[in-house]
Amino acid sequence: MNAIIFAGGVGSRLWPASTKAKPKQFLSFFGQLTMLEKTHQRINKGIKNNQIFIATSESHIKEIKSQLPKIPNTNFLLEPVRKNRGPALGVAMLLLKHYSKDPYFTTVWSDDHINQEELYHSNLLEIESYLKKNPKDIVAVGVKPTNPNTSFRYVQTGKLVNKESIPIYQVDKFIDKPKLAQANKLYSSGKHFWNTGYFIASVDTILGLYKEHFPECYKILEQIKPFIGKKNERAKIKEYYKKMPSFDFEELFFKKPNLLKLAPAGFDWQDIGRWDAVKDIQSKLPNNLLKGLTVTHNTKGSLVFNYNPNQLVSTLCVENLVIVVTPEAVLVADKNKAGELKKIIETLEKDSKLKKYL
Repeated sequence: MNAIIFAGGVGSRLWPASTKAKPKQFLSFFGQLTMLEKTHQRINKGIKNNQIFIATSESHIKEIKSQLPKIPNTNFLLEPVRKNRGPALGVAMLLLKHYSKDPYFTTVWSDDHINQEELYHSNLLEIESYLKKNPKDIVAVGVKPTNPNTSFRYVQTGKLVNKESIPIYQVDKFIDKPKLAQANKLYSSGKHFWNTGYFIASVDTILGLYKEHFPECYKILEQIKPFIGKKNERAKIKEYYKKMPSFDFEELFFKKPNLLKLAPAGFDWQDIGRWDAVKDIQSKLPNNLLKGLTVTHNTKGSLVFNYNPNQLVSTLCVENLVIVVTPEAVLVADKNKAGELKKIIETLEKDSKLKKYL
């Protein structure tokens, strides 16, 4: 099986540590390894380097190669402009089809946290075994909700279509990020899963879907195809990529959920998209999580990350805070309201003088 690691995100919800110049996947939040390095380490336990492909932006290639030096140069899809995941996945299919003999692949996100790595790989193998008998299917990996989260897409399952090894269900409905009232209903229904963004399929199946459902994109992929493996491959991808429509591949499943199957994840999974998630994964609620030069007294349930080696950060008699200090910016937030950081980001984006801090 091949793996496509998507590593082109901005990671604004972990600002100010994560910036456009160096987003969260290139930073370490758990131990010494960066999130990208941890993702590669996990994938590499079951998938060889020559079958690991990276989708990222041109501006990040130097950083990625320094962190993942064993990935072949041929296995990088460099996006010259941000066009959402649809075009990136389409071009990745061309690379896989040319550079790998294995017809199957899994998508991977560079900023997720998974502890149970053996279960993760076991699930991938079980789904791959199912696909060998049902090669036209696309199998998403879903996680049972642990709360009524409004940041995730939800998947409603129907008929059980596979009872061997791993259960696989037909998808009845694909639901975009809900409002809180709807999220509460989905959470309590017992029939819904969080969409992790992981799915497993064959390259030919995905290209067939592009041909039928995204013809404008497929037409451009056909123009790129003759240049894959040639000296001018990247130049031609750059030339034609700019002509691609911007779209998310998963948009298709809102209209046609019957195209998708779902396998419940047998492993733990966390989307590291907010500071409260970084804190809660690594320490118990009343304990603190500290990084860098810090001193605390009578401080509870707080995250204090200091990325400035020339400045001491101290806290006194505070509780449930997120404090992040970099040489350029300082964030102090109520930990339980960390999701509202987007309001700060929106303000910075609108102000030409403050935009440089993103």
